[in-house]
Amino acid sequence: MNDAFSRLAAAANEAADDTAPLLPGPHEPVVMLHSSAASGRQWRALLARLGTRRPLLASDLLGHGATPAWPHARPLTLADEFEPLLGWLQAHGGGHVVGHSYGGAVAMALAAARPDLVLSLSLYEPAALHWLAADPGCTSEYEGCAALAAFGRRALRRGRPDLGAARFVDFWAGGPAWATLAPEQRAAVTACMPSVCRQFEALRTARPEREALLRLARPVLVMSGSATVAPARRIAQLLQRALPQAEHVVLPGLGHMGPITHPHVVQRALARHWWSTARPPMALRAA
Repeated sequence: MNDAFSRLAAAANEAADDTAPLLPGPHEPVVMLHSSAASGRQWRALLARLGTRRPLLASDLLGHGATPAWPHARPLTLADEFEPLLGWLQAHGGGHVVGHSYGGAVAMALAAARPDLVLSLSLYEPAALHWLAADPGCTSEYEGCAALAAFGRRALRRGRPDLGAARFVDFWAGGPAWATLAPEQRAAVTACMPSVCRQFEALRTARPEREALLRLARPVLVMSGSATVAPARRIAQLLQRALPQAEHVVLPGLGHMGPITHPHVVQRALARHWWSTARPPMALRAA
């Protein structure tokens, strides 16, 4: 690595403000996939940091934000979530894929199915519940998630999606977070609950992507928080065991919602990974 590239990499790794470039290639596309009951707006800090020179897509998943809910009678699959992104990725020659929670599980499925479109894969606590279901040592963690989904379905049938939303938020936050949300935030989460229940079924019926991700010849970053909930912690452990070629980072003090509660901490982890695995652009190689 030459001196010019090294200086830029050091600035990106250490800067706590918004002045250093986050990603080496100034025009490389980035796709960001959000968590359940959120929207692409959860990435607004990352979008601002990445700038306007590169193609960026912070897509709303099905039934979230501006995207309509899944309209078909057949069950939703993870492929149904990522297929609308393929045209954009093909048009831009692929992209760096970032995913959080359910969006991380969708990102894993995308990378496994279309590795040719993935420049790198960065995950923050992917909600890969299908990995829990397939591992006999994770019965307790999976059953906790299954009970949460069952409660959400019962709440929908009773006409009280807000009850399912409250349980969902508190479960993944690891404490009484629902009470801290503003009324408009509660309403937004509640409106997503039918789609959240479909997402659980998509995860339940998916198959772990171990072999495909192990063969992925692209940089992989798996982030987790030291203060996260048990299912997310177990998934991070499973991924560390299954993907030894990946970089695994535990961020001190962060919980499952780290990309939303501590976006700059997650951004610095992304910057360190992107710069450490990048090749210098041609102009910098000649500098």
